[in-house]
Amino acid sequence: MHAHVAFNRRISAAYRHLGIVAPGFPPAFGPGQFVMVRPPFSIDPFLPRAFSIYRIAPPADRTAPTVEILYKVLGKGTQCLSRMEDGQEVEILGPLGNSFTLQDRVDIAVLVAGGIGVPPIAALAAALGRDRGSGTRDQGSVKGVARERGARPPSPPWHTCLPLVSCDF
Repeated sequence: MHAHVAFNRRISAAYRHLGIVAPGFPPAFGPGQFVMVRPPFSIDPFLPRAFSIYRIAPPADRTAPTVEILYKVLGKGTQCLSRMEDGQEVEILGPLGNSFTLQDRVDIAVLVAGGIGVPPIAALAAALGRDRGSGTRDQGSVKGVARERGARPPSPPWHTCLPLVSCDF
C-alpha cells in the first residue's frame, strides 16, 4: 500500500526511528508481527525490507495510523531508507507473520532485548501491560527489587520473574 514518511529520526549513529503514515493500515497488530517497507518504484534495492513493528500510533488527524519501526542502518536497503525525508512516499505491506502467544497464567515476565531486537519485545511488553494491568520497569527498578528479594535470580517457572526491557541505542 502507498504511504508516506511522517518522520525519520536519528537515534544514534547506527539506529533510526521511522514513522510511516499508512492509510488503510489496521489500527492494531500482534506483538512480533512485521511489515515490509521499500521506496516506491525502486529498482535498486528491488526487494522490500522486513522490519518488526515497534508500535502503531493512533491517527492524530483521524485519517491514518502511523506505523513506527526502529531500524539499524546496515546495507543498501536501510541506507536508502535512512535518507528518506518527511512526506516522501513509501510502500508498506503488513502486518505480516505470527505474533507472540500470550499465556493467561503469566503474572510477571522477564523481557530482555537489545539493538534491533527491541521493537518486538517492546510491543510484547506493551501488550502484557495492557492485558494484565501492569507496565514495565527499567533496569534500576529491577535491581532494586532484586536486592529486596535477596538478589537471587528467580528459578523456573518463569512467571515468577520481573519485567525488564533493555535498549542499547
